[in-house]
Amino acid sequence: MGKMTEEGDSLTFGQKLGISAVGISVPLLIPFIQFGLVYKIWEEYAEKVNKDSCSNSCWDTIFKGGYERGAGIYKHIYFNVTLQTFLIWTSTVVAIIALYESVKYLIMLALNNQLRYRMAIVFASSVYPHYYSWWSFFNYFNDDFY
Repeated sequence: MGKMTEEGDSLTFGQKLGISAVGISVPLLIPFIQFGLVYKIWEEYAEKVNKDSCSNSCWDTIFKGGYERGAGIYKHIYFNVTLQTFLIWTSTVVAIIALYESVKYLIMLALNNQLRYRMAIVFASSVYPHYYSWWSFFNYFNDDFY
């Protein structure tokens, strides 16, 4: 087994690009699997939303100002400018970067024949619990459960 030196010293541009692509695909695929595939099973229980008459009177409109006052159009995401929004955003960014860098590092270890596959299995088995934890914190801050 060759010793791994600086990150990516022995990798070609194509390999580095492939590592980055796989690294970013993991954070993108987890919510797709959960919301795009698994939740389709429960679709029959979902309530229909009339997007033309939807409104949210609790939105502080600081982000978009008067542009959105009284607008009754459907929005996919509403957010207020609060400490909780900052905490949600920060935890999301940290979690995505940590997952991306972890996957990228594991792929680099695998390409250099230094990956301990048992440890890779332990890592893979911990991804969903970490995602679930992030989602719990998201809801904790979003719903003011404290």
